[in-house]
Amino acid sequence: MHKVAILILDQIVALDMAAAIEVFGHVRLSDGRPAYHVRVCAEEPEVNAGGFSLHAPWGLDTVAEADTVIIPSTSLAHPLTAAVSAAVSRAASRGARIACVSPDGRANPLASVGPVGRPLFTPDPAAVGAAPQTLYIDKGQALTSTGSANCWELCLHLVHRDHGPEVAAAVAHEAVLPDAAPKNQAGFVGQSRPPASEDSTFDKLLLWLQENLTRHLSVADVAARAGVSPRTLTRRFHDRTGITPLQWLHRARISRAQCLLETTSYSVERIASDVGFASLTAFRDRFKEATGFSPHAYRRASASSASPLPN
Repeated sequence: MHKVAILILDQIVALDMAAAIEVFGHVRLSDGRPAYHVRVCAEEPEVNAGGFSLHAPWGLDTVAEADTVIIPSTSLAHPLTAAVSAAVSRAASRGARIACVSPDGRANPLASVGPVGRPLFTPDPAAVGAAPQTLYIDKGQALTSTGSANCWELCLHLVHRDHGPEVAAAVAHEAVLPDAAPKNQAGFVGQSRPPASEDSTFDKLLLWLQENLTRHLSVADVAARAGVSPRTLTRRFHDRTGITPLQWLHRARISRAQCLLETTSYSVERIASDVGFASLTAFRDRFKEATGFSPHAYRRASASSASPLPN
């Protein structure tokens, strides 16, 4: 089983730790078994989390033996201790993935950590071409999110790499996650499936939209389906999702397109039509705006990043 070590440090941002536990803990294999062996680790049994303390059941030996190491962000920047740095370096030398959450998108405590002294991370995301609103940077073995709130998306991205888009989408649906509305990098949160809520009428509308992505729907069409005015529909969408109905539709279409690019050999032209874009040019423009890749480049990148999990 793939071993995930969540390495917590003093002044940890507890939400990041909770995000990692929530995401990896929800993944199940086809036979129902957990896909990940998740362990919370620290140098000492007790970790100062600001207004409270956290107990870490596992130590640094577990970190060194992990297949994936997640390091949540901290509220105060401080260098890693020699013992923590050595444990992470041992894991990296074995080929483990190291994923770190950077509170401000720049300062990263692991900039000097890596196998045989080779840095895994570049301190400034701009150095690896990250846009200001990029959710995370994936350099293969090394990953970092560009802000604490994006730990959810970073963990879902790892699940996506390991098990594909449909599993990641299911986890995003099952886990209790906040909505996200990135402008230049498509994420799973708030996009993959309609969230469950007490507003069953609204949820039914979202499900209907998912089932009718190929139709060329206007706000008036959606409002008529919901039995409300376009203004009321727009207000309800913004209250529930933080975006407009058409923005939600575009993101749902892009999410569907990502799945088709990764799981089928359909042509880009067919995928554009299947997810509801009236023209190939419009699809290409929207897809690149959302993901940072052309559809062809996204397919190539997805194929090259696919790799078997360690036993």
